[in-house]
Amino acid sequence: MSDNQVDFSGLLGPGIPTRYFAKGDAIFREGERGDEFFVVVRGQAEIKSGNRCFETLGRNGIFGEMALIDDSPRSATVIALTDCIVAPIKENQFLFLVKHTPFFALSVMRVLAYRLRRQNKAVCQDPLEVGLSADNRSDTISGRRQFSGTRAQARADAFESSGQSQRRPRSNR
Repeated sequence: MSDNQVDFSGLLGPGIPTRYFAKGDAIFREGERGDEFFVVVRGQAEIKSGNRCFETLGRNGIFGEMALIDDSPRSATVIALTDCIVAPIKENQFLFLVKHTPFFALSVMRVLAYRLRRQNKAVCQDPLEVGLSADNRSDTISGRRQFSGTRAQARADAFESSGQSQRRPRSNR
């Protein structure tokens, strides 16, 4: 992410489980279901779809977080560019961090915003180059998205029951 790098090293520490992937191994593939995201501990990983490379990540980079946010299949494939060690963060850990550590949630949002802005620039240059069909492009641009699945509903229910979804009246100051 260059200048906009967010440091997720705070998620790593003694006793955190890790997984090793040899150069060229797929960490996960586009279309698979996901119940964890990953932090790169060592090495480099490439996020890609088809022949298009979206991003190359190094130490402390994260990937796979979108599957935990919207309960959709993986939107890209991630390949180990070098021998790579990653730390998986399970969904329950992710939800705990979001709930109890607002800066973590903001950091993930910053990564997503950075990636979205970069993809928006690519779409403006050539929408078909990033692999969107005309139908998908219009849905994506208009922001239409149906959330479904038990995880998304459970998160929405938990949010509503916590009282956080109630809006406070605005003061007239």
